[in-house]
Amino acid sequence: MKIRIMALMLFIFAILAGIMTVEGGNVKYTFDKEAVAAKNAADSAILAKEMERAQEIERAKEPKTTEVVENPYIKITTTASAYDKIDKITAEPGKTLLVVDVTIEDYGYNNLKINPGDFSVKINNSTIYQNSVAWYSLKSIRRTYLTNALQPQASDPISRVGGYYLQDGNIRKGSLLFDEVPLDIENYEFMWGLADSYNTTIDGVNFGKD
Repeated sequence: MKIRIMALMLFIFAILAGIMTVEGGNVKYTFDKEAVAAKNAADSAILAKEMERAQEIERAKEPKTTEVVENPYIKITTTASAYDKIDKITAEPGKTLLVVDVTIEDYGYNNLKINPGDFSVKINNSTIYQNSVAWYSLKSIRRTYLTNALQPQASDPISRVGGYYLQDGNIRKGSLLFDEVPLDIENYEFMWGLADSYNTTIDGVNFGKD
């Protein structure tokens, strides 16, 4: 809401800063560009600080990840399949729809935050592709989107800022879609942005703490 109000204020200021002139019956606006630019820059700086503060407040509300056993670890295993079309989504020419089936096992961490947006794939040891942020359905290929698989069960807490929390002993299975992947896939590497923050194994490769 604050962002919309700020945008409206910027628009109104731009209108008020204009000098209306009439030429041949046509109404034109000549703007004081420097004044508008200065005002916009100042408002943008204020807005950025407000957004940063709001994010800090939300992060402070989140439960902290804790270790509840001596040697906790996260185990992630994946398999992948390529498709030309899934539901209403069709691969672009020269591309394929890569679906990665993911299993996440939590052994020894409580309140471990998992956000599907933190996952990506590296194709052919080269280009990295991010998980699609658009909504999509995988029902036609009998898959469950990872976000749905991560939905809290029983008393598991849910995140206030995107993503979900796993508890010690939780196992979640779901799939992710990568829709800009080239056809000539020789190999892929599944990546988690927080792998180095924990004792993590992804498809047999160790990351994180020793």
